Amino acid sequence: KPIFLRKGFDHTIGNVVISTDGSTLYYSAEFPGGYGGKDLYRSVRSAGSWGSAQNLGSTINTSGDEDYPFVHDNGVLYFASNGHSGLGGLDLFEVALRGASKNEVKNLGYPVNTPFNDFGIYLNKAASRGYISSNRSRGGVDDDIYLLEIDLQTYPLTIKGTLKFRNAQWEEDLRIELLSDGRMQLIDVYNGRLVYETESGPQGDFTLEIPYSSQFKIKVEHQELGEHSASLEIPKNKKEHLDHEIIIVQDQFKEDFHPEKGKHDESNGRGHEGK
Repeated sequence: KPIFLRKGFDHTIGNVVISTDGSTLYYSAEFPGGYGGKDLYRSVRSAGSWGSAQNLGSTINTSGDEDYPFVHDNGVLYFASNGHSGLGGLDLFEVALRGASKNEVKNLGYPVNTPFNDFGIYLNKAASRGYISSNRSRGGVDDDIYLLEIDLQTYPLTIKGTLKFRNAQWEEDLRIELLSDGRMQLIDVYNGRLVYETESGPQGDFTLEIPYSSQFKIKVEHQELGEHSASLEIPKNKKEHLDHEIIIVQDQFKEDFHPEKGKHDESNGRGHEGK
């Protein structure tokens, strides 16, 4: 039967979704005092009635429009926005409502998003298949529904590679040597927790076990070279993880190591395909 909503719902609201436990409503509205355009709000059910509208804040809402919320069982809120940086028009974004990466808004990227309007996402329980609405066909004349299939990265994930060393003073040659006995620590950037530790072998070989999805950095300690660190980003979607190289340059260490790009280039910090 219809449920009365408390004060704060005397303006038009739209695209209402409810959490799977039935305790929280998410919706878009243009209430006074928002950040501009349509904002996303929530209302929590308590003692048999719904509480007042709560703006989701400036991390999620912008001076543009935020609309079409969808909350997944995994605690991720998906929504469309033309205020966050995107490919054009409405793009689809995600933001974790709990956990280490809480409130970090991420664009879902191409091909989910295009220069046209992409919105109205729905995903199954595994977040591997769903639907989106978009006007990407026929020059944006009308909206169509598209099937969406996502090949998500699974964990734990094992990556292998080689630790190497180059002396910045070797100007006349570009010798790169294998670096053994390097102590390597995998650290969760969000909470500073050490999640894995290993040492490079006699040929500089190493193996890292990535236990879960987050943002990490690799800290390398060596008796002769001291301590260095590099960022480590794992793609959300599955990719082929080839052998990778981390190259320490004496007195300098580039911090752009990306496992999906493989080899680390000390000259400009960009990655190359692994071997």
